[in-house]
Amino acid sequence: MRTYSHAALTWAAARPWAPSEARVAVGAASGAVFPDLPALAGAVWLGSRWRRLNRSALCEEVCAKPSFAGPDATLHSALPVGALLLILLTLGSKKLSLRKPLLTFLIGWAGHVLTDALTHAEDARPILWPISVWRFRSPISYWDRSRYARTFTMLEHGILLLLVTWTISRRFRASRSSHSPSG
Repeated sequence: MRTYSHAALTWAAARPWAPSEARVAVGAASGAVFPDLPALAGAVWLGSRWRRLNRSALCEEVCAKPSFAGPDATLHSALPVGALLLILLTLGSKKLSLRKPLLTFLIGWAGHVLTDALTHAEDARPILWPISVWRFRSPISYWDRSRYARTFTMLEHGILLLLVTWTISRRFRASRSSHSPSG
């Protein structure tokens, strides 16, 4: 799944949990983006060198570099986020004000790992890294046309379009109701 989709869909899923606390949704969306930071940093690094690359060349250039591949594998593994969730839930923070944003960040991160496991085929990451290099290769790929990428992309962006439409319509209705005369 694309990084912006991870962020938007996680934000939308987290928003109803605490409608009055935007930081919960922001924390979850931030966690959902977190695993892609090494790849984004690699793309920025390559872009700073004024090189235009297609997807496979980008993966080869970025993913093969240890400075990006190691952190990428770590952040896309279920082990670190699972361990941090376990620690937070067992030890926890006595201060709920710190615990809730951290918990939602970790849930967003875990959601990203799970979603990527379900939408990466040949480019799957080792789900239990560093203990194992085994990769779950999904039958669906968000980018590989031979693995239903067109259908997945239409579904992904259709959901995003519905989300944007719903958000705009809610804001429009709220704006109209706040400006209407009370009677």
